[in-house]
Amino acid sequence: MRTSKVFLTTLWVTALSVLSPAFAVASHQEEKKTDTVPFNLPLKDKKILFVLSSKAKLGGESPRKAGVWAESLAAPYEILTQQGAKISLASVEGGKAPVDPRSENSDFATAYTKQFRKDAQGQELLAHTMRLSDVQAADYDAICYTSSYGMFYDLVDNPDSIRLLTEFERAKKPIGLTSQGPLVLKNVKDAKGGVLVKGKVVTAFRNSEEAGSKLALDHNLFPISILKTMDHGRTYRTAALPEDQFLKELKLVGTVPFLTETLLKSQGAVYKSRKNWESFVVEDLTNDGAILLTAQNPDSIELWSKAFIQILLNQQAVETKIATGGAREFSGEGEGLSL
Repeated sequence: MRTSKVFLTTLWVTALSVLSPAFAVASHQEEKKTDTVPFNLPLKDKKILFVLSSKAKLGGESPRKAGVWAESLAAPYEILTQQGAKISLASVEGGKAPVDPRSENSDFATAYTKQFRKDAQGQELLAHTMRLSDVQAADYDAICYTSSYGMFYDLVDNPDSIRLLTEFERAKKPIGLTSQGPLVLKNVKDAKGGVLVKGKVVTAFRNSEEAGSKLALDHNLFPISILKTMDHGRTYRTAALPEDQFLKELKLVGTVPFLTETLLKSQGAVYKSRKNWESFVVEDLTNDGAILLTAQNPDSIELWSKAFIQILLNQQAVETKIATGGAREFSGEGEGLSL
């Protein structure tokens, strides 16, 4: 009897010694399988390129620091990555891209800028942007430009920026631009050699918003809530001036070379806007080129980001609507937006 127990015990131990590695391997494979299963995120297969200015300072009559406006990067980065999108950052010079210090102070801080400052991956990308000349349009599904006063100087005439925008437009890939961002289209041509923005429905930073922000800066009328509720009389009067007088009146000569709204209108774009600082986004549907999504001001960037998700998810459906012409408009808390 004792011999039988010893035999059974030996057999049991032997069986465990043989089977345990098999169980261990199976368990490990199951863990690996779980690790490699992608999250069911709607944009997990989308790669989006964000282009930033490398200009850190502006000269002229009103010298000041420049750099990307924090909200114009933070909000779309956080919103799009939460949906699984893979974001890459590129700047003219590569390396660490400057951030406008005003946009990071408490007057302009938002939940997105605070979140982005704590986002290790986002901060790593910002500190090591790719050089724009090394970027190929074929590697991305969409391109976006963050807003910055520096882009007047290092992106408007930049051959690599013009090349990328042209390639995205020809490939009918979405182009996203916020606030002053549409100014990068100044030297981009359509397939027939004409001005790309001619006839396109767009929005951008209003001249009156440009005037209001400069007057607020001069008179320290911050936080932004004061700027939004202040008397707009002078801002609108200034905005009605010819461009050269506008820049002289606000001491922006040599600092801001031209006004985005004025540029777009002069090139034949169908410019639309809402009141100063209202959230407003426009998706152009006027021809068979790239899908163009523009936002009026920093307050529009969250709405713009959510609209951009819709475009990326329904790109094929949107393309079928292009022949009808016109535009889709999004405003307020998301009017016209179904996500």
